[in-house]
Amino acid sequence: MKKFLLSIAALAMSFAASAQVDVQHQRVGVVEQSPYFAKQSTVVRKVAKKIAANQRWVGYYSSDALAAAHKGMGIYNYPGDNKVAICLSEAILKPYVGKNIVGLRFGLCEEIGSSSISLYKSASSKPGDVCRSASVEKCVIGWNEVKFSEPYLIKAGEELYAGYTYTQLADNTDTKSYPFSAVKDGLAD
Repeated sequence: MKKFLLSIAALAMSFAASAQVDVQHQRVGVVEQSPYFAKQSTVVRKVAKKIAANQRWVGYYSSDALAAAHKGMGIYNYPGDNKVAICLSEAILKPYVGKNIVGLRFGLCEEIGSSSISLYKSASSKPGDVCRSASVEKCVIGWNEVKFSEPYLIKAGEELYAGYTYTQLADNTDTKSYPFSAVKDGLAD
């Protein structure tokens, strides 16, 4: 459980899309900085794929900025299979009640191989049952955008978690141990 919660904190810093949120759940002390991290002044602006006029990106950031490749962060003290997710609070989802979630996107500074994405219902302020999921054959450095086979209808008063899986390497001298992008650009608070 501790491993899962620590992974959630790491994702809170790396999961990027456009919207505003209260970032009180972040525990930055858990995330380790890459030794190759030459100060995150290198921000790469990668434009997300065009989406329909009636669609919106929702998440912790209001920017498409990512840290440069091989300049990320990670939690190498917790190696192995991890699930990371952000909370899409009731306040974030309120303007979208009655609309559909069609997929997820997440930004990476390193390749993490295959993965899966999931949308979870909230259960006692943590991820609960899976609402939707999809496999990701190969994740890439930069934005990874994955659609669900069936959209999820947002209901009034609900809180959701959106996230992905990855294998954390324990070697703190390998850049692949630092897959998360975390930049101040676009952070709501």
